[in-house]
Amino acid sequence: MGVLTVLSIDGSERAAVVRELRWYAEYRRGIASDLLTPALGEEDDACGLVATRPVENMALSHVNWAGDCELLAGHIERGGLLQLTWQDLGLLHEVFDNAEADQVPGKMARIVEYVRDACRSRPQPGNAEHEHATAGFYLIDQDTQSLSG
Repeated sequence: MGVLTVLSIDGSERAAVVRELRWYAEYRRGIASDLLTPALGEEDDACGLVATRPVENMALSHVNWAGDCELLAGHIERGGLLQLTWQDLGLLHEVFDNAEADQVPGKMARIVEYVRDACRSRPQPGNAEHEHATAGFYLIDQDTQSLSG
């Protein structure tokens, strides 16, 4: 078994991450909507793009990202011990990288660093077989006493 790395977070840190994930989910849904909804005064295309299969696929990709954000937010919100996959870490990294510096609460600084450090140790990015593999990184509530729980 590899090395396990655990970050203990408190309720306000958990709430801040959940809030950021849900904000990013809405942001991604908005992009999908913009791709598929005609702009004011245009009847047949959105953002100057005709709703072709590639445009629909781009929109679906944004909707899938939003769903992944919501799912991860739900897992984090429940608290307890959460074993992160490489996909989870990549998603958190994306969310934090796209947040405006003044929008990321100070409470998230430890989590942002934890995710960045974890992503540096990631095996070959984009390798589908590793995406859902557990990464050896965990989030746990501060009031949880052990991992055997």
